[in-house]
Amino acid sequence: INAIEGKHTLIEKMQYRSEERESIIEQSITDATSHFTCVVEDRVKYFTEKMEEVNKQSKDIAHTRKALKKRDTLISALQVLCKNYSDQGDINSFVRTPPLSRANSSQNLHDEEQKYDFDYEEVGEIKVGVEDVKRK
Repeated sequence: INAIEGKHTLIEKMQYRSEERESIIEQSITDATSHFTCVVEDRVKYFTEKMEEVNKQSKDIAHTRKALKKRDTLISALQVLCKNYSDQGDINSFVRTPPLSRANSSQNLHDEEQKYDFDYEEVGEIKVGVEDVKRK
């Protein structure tokens, strides 16, 4: 009887730990998702503000062609940004890695975010990580 009760207790503990682990994973996924979303939203806001600036400048006909090229470049950068951060699988693998690797991933994300900073006066090319967005 003691052995059976001990087994039941052990099974209950294992089940509790499993539920606790799943809860932690779900919370980590939520945290990572909100972190990725914040990064994307910040960059989208930045690009949108730059596009509004360009639109205001384009009132002068002489600057219209250059302004349209700038806007196209910004839109391309936004498309690449959204594509790069739209994969939920990346978020899942991000939270299931050991904490040290996760910290490194977080740093990589920050580095990746910095790659989207660019001088939008330089219209020809924007470096966006592995890909380049080119407008001609």
